[in-house]
Amino acid sequence: MRKKVTLVLMLISIAFTLFGISVYSEKREVIVVDELDITRSSPEITVIDNNLFILEILPNRGRILWRIFSKGTDNTMSYLYTNSEYPMPFLDDLTSQYIFELGGLYISVPWNERSNQPYPLNGWIDEEQNTVLINLYGLNPVENLSVEITVKIKEMDPIIPIIVTIKNDSTKEKPVNFAQYINFNFKPPLSLISGNKELNGKQIGDYENYLFKKLFEPTEFIGIVDKNGNGIKINLGSETEKYIQIWGKNWEQYFGGAPAVRFINLAEEFVLQPEESKTSKIILEFLTGE
Repeated sequence: MRKKVTLVLMLISIAFTLFGISVYSEKREVIVVDELDITRSSPEITVIDNNLFILEILPNRGRILWRIFSKGTDNTMSYLYTNSEYPMPFLDDLTSQYIFELGGLYISVPWNERSNQPYPLNGWIDEEQNTVLINLYGLNPVENLSVEITVKIKEMDPIIPIIVTIKNDSTKEKPVNFAQYINFNFKPPLSLISGNKELNGKQIGDYENYLFKKLFEPTEFIGIVDKNGNGIKINLGSETEKYIQIWGKNWEQYFGGAPAVRFINLAEEFVLQPEESKTSKIILEFLTGE
């Protein structure tokens, strides 16, 4: 039997269980970084517990993933870095624009150029083949580029596949610059894991100064783990440009600095004809030290 529950812009909270996965939502204060009416100071955050990890999603701020915790912890340390109250703007070295980095995982479509942030997303929850589907939809009304995103969650499954479909809803061809942004928590004792030997095993104390660089060594994955080996990683293709941003142990001295690793996965520009779409995948894996 197919089930669907409205997720975003609701008047009441949701709470239910599908296939042993519990889902509920709650309102929390998150700073407003644009002038849009639909952006609320206390948006709904959806929480998914698959008995292995607890995942949070924040559609109203354009965040596909907001925070993620190990099951059974006190939920005080997310492996994804977020800043919901007092983020300071910083100059993004890749775009040479100032941005308020709220954190989490998000993509560059649909993008609000005025606030230099992703547009808010609408969404719903569905189920298919013993899987809970978190469906998100967003539209850039200026460029007429839309995106449909599906996050698939199974009980006790560490793999988090995210399917992204970008569509040109306009009557003209559109060039698309597609990037994935992910912010890892880098507070001690968390450490990086990566196929890139230059990054693997590094902790925040290993970085004396601010670092922004393009990675040329093959980087098949990057992630963060705690001292028990629990954490999260994102798997990466070889065809994209990869950039890493770290403020280091003296992060408080930098305007907009954070105890975080900001990672950018940038695809080569492509062109969509009217009504044409393109689908790609983002694959994350929750790690356990077992």
